[in-house]
Amino acid sequence: MNFLLLFWKPIAVAVAVIGLTVAWRVQTARLDTVKREYAAFQAQVKALGDVAEAKARAKEKADLAIKTRIDHENKTLRATLAAESKRMSDARAGSSFLPQPSTGTPSPTVTADRAKLETALRDFDTAVAGLVDEGDRAIADLNSAKSWASQVKYK
Repeated sequence: MNFLLLFWKPIAVAVAVIGLTVAWRVQTARLDTVKREYAAFQAQVKALGDVAEAKARAKEKADLAIKTRIDHENKTLRATLAAESKRMSDARAGSSFLPQPSTGTPSPTVTADRAKLETALRDFDTAVAGLVDEGDRAIADLNSAKSWASQVKYK
């Protein structure tokens, strides 16, 4: 018993050092395990990110191809509509909106009113044709947008 009383401080220090050494080794092993798990997690996330990025690039490329094709179709349709509108406008330009006056017209003032009426009808026709052309372009654009939207798949 005398031995314990005499050396209790060095024994306590030795027990503390041994305890701290064991605790340090246990915590170091846990830290190494967590570091390995974290590295594995990082690698898994990077791999998943690379796969998702590759899918996104492929989808973007496919969507761009669809958009390019739809834009080309829309441009062709608008050009066709413009050509057809010009053809119809040119066909109307060569003719009168009013029938020829009868040979027995009683007064020249009726003919003057006839010219004003012809001009007014031509202006009206031009304005209506412009509205119809604008509506045709809007319909073509809307149909192109619908076609594009139906072909692009969102996930």
